[in-house]
Amino acid sequence: MRNSRSSLASSALALFLGLAAWSTYRLDASAAPRVGKGGVRLNAVFPRDPGCKIVLVNDPSKDTGEATSQQDASVAVSGQNVVVVYTDSGESATKNSTGISVSSDGGQTFTDLGSPLDTGGVGPLGDEPSVAADSAGNFYIATRAFSANAAAIGVYKSTDGGQTWGAPVFIPSANGARDPRITIDNTGGARDGRIYVSWSAPAATPAGYFLSQSSDGGATFSAPLAVPTTGAGTATFSWPVVGRDTGSGASVIVAWLDAPATGTSAIRTARSDDGGATFNTLTTKQITALRPYGRLTTIGGQQVRLMNGDIRADLQGPALAADRTSGALDGTIYAVFANGGARGDSDVVLSRSSNNGQTWSVPIRVHRDATNDQFMPSVAVTDDGRVHVLFYDRSRDPLNLAMDVVLATSTDGGFSWTEKVITPSSFLPRIVSPDPDPVNKGAYDLGEYIQVVSNGQNPVMVWSDSRSTVDSPTYGRRLDSNIYFSDCSPNDTPENPRARILIQHPRPEDLVVTVGSGPTDAPDFEKVVSNRQGLPGRIVPGLQTPFSLYTDVDISEALNLLPPDRNQRFWVKVEDQVAGSSGTVAAFHLILDQETYTSDDTPVSIPDGSGEVFAFIGAPNEAPIIDIQGDTTTFEGELVTLTATADDADDDIITYSWRQVSGPAVRLIGQNTPTLSFDAPSVPLFETLRFELTASDGRSTPVKKTFDVEVVAAPGATVSGNVTDAFGNPVVGARIVVLRSDGQAATVQTTDAFGDYTVDDVRVGRNTVLVSANGFESPLPLDVTLGAGALREVNFTLDQPTGSLEGTLRRFDGSPLAGATVQFQSGGNVIATVQTDGAGEFRLENLKEADATAGTLRVRHASVPEWVIGSLGLTPGEANQRNFQYGALEVKVAGNGKKNQKLVAGTRVQVLIGRTVIAQGTVSRNGGALRFTNIPAQSVRVTAGSAAAQATPVDVTVEPGRLQKVKVLVAPFRF
Repeated sequence: MRNSRSSLASSALALFLGLAAWSTYRLDASAAPRVGKGGVRLNAVFPRDPGCKIVLVNDPSKDTGEATSQQDASVAVSGQNVVVVYTDSGESATKNSTGISVSSDGGQTFTDLGSPLDTGGVGPLGDEPSVAADSAGNFYIATRAFSANAAAIGVYKSTDGGQTWGAPVFIPSANGARDPRITIDNTGGARDGRIYVSWSAPAATPAGYFLSQSSDGGATFSAPLAVPTTGAGTATFSWPVVGRDTGSGASVIVAWLDAPATGTSAIRTARSDDGGATFNTLTTKQITALRPYGRLTTIGGQQVRLMNGDIRADLQGPALAADRTSGALDGTIYAVFANGGARGDSDVVLSRSSNNGQTWSVPIRVHRDATNDQFMPSVAVTDDGRVHVLFYDRSRDPLNLAMDVVLATSTDGGFSWTEKVITPSSFLPRIVSPDPDPVNKGAYDLGEYIQVVSNGQNPVMVWSDSRSTVDSPTYGRRLDSNIYFSDCSPNDTPENPRARILIQHPRPEDLVVTVGSGPTDAPDFEKVVSNRQGLPGRIVPGLQTPFSLYTDVDISEALNLLPPDRNQRFWVKVEDQVAGSSGTVAAFHLILDQETYTSDDTPVSIPDGSGEVFAFIGAPNEAPIIDIQGDTTTFEGELVTLTATADDADDDIITYSWRQVSGPAVRLIGQNTPTLSFDAPSVPLFETLRFELTASDGRSTPVKKTFDVEVVAAPGATVSGNVTDAFGNPVVGARIVVLRSDGQAATVQTTDAFGDYTVDDVRVGRNTVLVSANGFESPLPLDVTLGAGALREVNFTLDQPTGSLEGTLRRFDGSPLAGATVQFQSGGNVIATVQTDGAGEFRLENLKEADATAGTLRVRHASVPEWVIGSLGLTPGEANQRNFQYGALEVKVAGNGKKNQKLVAGTRVQVLIGRTVIAQGTVSRNGGALRFTNIPAQSVRVTAGSAAAQATPVDVTVEPGRLQKVKVLVAPFRF
């Protein structure tokens, strides 16, 4: 049984779960039978190479406390001697140190030397190292060394295969340096053995890049030579390479990330033809402008770009390699770098120069994936002319988070590529919370570079990955980054199958995680891998989801219990046994069958306090079988319905998509449902419409099927009826329109003297009948469905258009007349009655045309005289606005001549509208005046008189809101 499992080698499976509560999940295995209903299986998407041996370079047992990470890997090879250098946080509590591991057997095994380099009295040994070997077998390391004020560059030499290292030689005036890159002229030419070091100086003003060289085996180095940049806003990363011999020795070419303070970043190169003494400004070239990728954010006042997992996109630069094979492409320089993809992702691209950096080709992508991130590339050329590009790749994770290390190889100078997955399983970026290095972000996790070089026959690769875990005193169990080596030699020690489970849950300590095989209620094998001993929640940068990671669970015992045909199931179970929280199982990562699997299913909820979810190994997916039912012949205008049925042996959820392939275009209803409907179009005699249905279970190749419907011209239908007004009188000349839903219209008809109409050329199907007539409101359209030769009676009653009157009533002093009764009268009839509100406002509605033209308004209130208002001037059928306000009169009574002045006292004054007295008063003294307020704003008559005197009446037009003065003269009463 164990032998039957020997083919199980390391690979990664990302299963992103969907459905609800008690759910079943399966992954495809070619020989496995189908498991019951409700399952979601996974499809293999990318093969891994089982033949690459992976060797751990550093010794994790030397790590202590939180200082456990290794990154920034660089490698050099000379014969069987291999030296790997890296930033090793395990060697210093205050600053990352340069870690060194050496191999004397070509990389089969490594010895971790720790950080043996002498600081030279400058300060703690720095980070970001690189290593190179000369043709004599000597190794050189360039690394930072920290002084009290700034960082300098120290270069170290080993003459015994990296076992011991001499004192540092410091490059003059290289303060503030970062990311030193070292290369050596091994061409055998006039400058053979010359050492070149390039670096960035982000703290310089302006920030820039520099180059120094040594022609005496590293005993001394030249003063820094500034690289001719455009004035970088930030300086991050450079890379030197030895190019062609231009006559007096080989050139050196430096590539860098040119990031100006404003404008577009670019990858640029410069060439020195005199051994690094000067740069040939005519050879300073731009390879390409860069498209941004990652999300833009501000950290510590600095704008940076972060990819998922908070990996810094702006700390990555170019890498160079040269072809020295004496073949057809000898002398070609290759540049690789990350560039923004069409979907905002990161792509790895390659450009080449066949003329020693004078010009560069248009960059091309070296990988197939065009959706997820690929980044941090390195490039090398082996003796057979093959070009190898190493990079991180996220194409196997739908969440664009977990990554692999991939090697892309070209045998034609970079025009076409094949890819090989090097890592045995996908791994996540090392995530801790709170972030101990919030400014550098991903530089703390994976570093800023990995490297591939040539040992002559094969590519030799080093990288940092975080497949392992460590128990941290501050952060609990977390991922840990280490350095790995591979030269793709045969793998004689395949990894045991294991499960990696990413659990999204606010309280993972409530969860129990179990692996097993056989029936879940009576398992053949069962192992609890976490019994409510989960980890504190973390935040996955870019996903922002609390999670706990149960990693490297050995499931070989469970798999070995499965028979060869896998009739029984292997499963992983997650249970929440404590009430009070709820969460989601986001992913199962399983190493199985040397292939990567993935699913597009969304996460599934874990029922709070009592629920469980499973992931199963199941059978290969089977495509659904579909059928279509519906009428194959129909009349034009008829509603046609096609119904699809699907039989899926896996009980997958089926999605549907309909489209019309041929025939007169129709409007489709229900295009993404099992049922499609449409109105048959008008046709001269007959037409055939073809429809195609695509059904998919989301995993197999979608299934397609067509269905034909013949549409035949149909006999016309007839619509007739009459049109009357609200009193039953015929409406003559009303316009009748019958319009079919596809736009086909019948002949327009008008009603006769009796209000009757007939439309006899109506197309069959769904129609809308519309009617309109002058002086009447148009009723709502009426929908009718007509068959071939049908006769339908449709009658209409039309109303005259109605209008409204709204306004305000105010007293003489401007205050609202609240509670007044307002009546609209026409022809002696009361049409509408309302009362004013607290603001004195009123609204009368449904006023017909005749009433609006001849109507009057009557206002009654106990505190004011009754007011009848005519000649309103209303517009029929519209909303009218009128405001009304009372006025006031001041009446002064005087004698008509001095001798009659004595007659004023006791005179009675009256204000009349018609014969109705609306106000009156008596003069109490000679020459007195009477004031009458709230008089309707219309024509009134003022009279005065007594038993002894009389006055001539005065007619006055009262104006709203105004006090008008009126003088009345009295004289003796004459009989």
